[in-house]
Amino acid sequence: MTDDKTLNILGIELEDNDRIIIIQNSIEGGTKRVSIIELLWLAYSKGKKIVYNGRFLSIEDLLKIAKNDFAWIVFTVYSDLKNRGKKVEVIGDNLLLLRRDSKHIEVYVLEENNLIMLNRLIELIELSHRRGREVVFALVDKHGDVTYYSSSPISL
Repeated sequence: MTDDKTLNILGIELEDNDRIIIIQNSIEGGTKRVSIIELLWLAYSKGKKIVYNGRFLSIEDLLKIAKNDFAWIVFTVYSDLKNRGKKVEVIGDNLLLLRRDSKHIEVYVLEENNLIMLNRLIELIELSHRRGREVVFALVDKHGDVTYYSSSPISL
């Protein structure tokens, strides 16, 4: 298993409530830490074969490793942004960081029909603004379509 389409997983750790996979690229021989969402993207979108303990892992296997029912929804948004050529990384269970030039945009992933209270939305916006970042909400519908909503503070 030494071709450029194969990634060997050396270990799996839990870091900040997200499973971090330590992979070894068989071509370079080096190691890299990636989130399970990024690993899903490499397998699903880039056709990488993922190997752990000598066994090829399917997309379903990777989702089980994630142990997060929300992983597929986050993956949907991550994949959409990557396919648009955006620089994005996973920084939380349902939080992505989009880097555009010197701007950092926090993308909160939400699923259609999942209730979120208005005061929680306000908290998320205020938290991001305190970190000096813009905020976007990515809403994934039942068909897997993503709609993005930006937010900004106003004074009344």
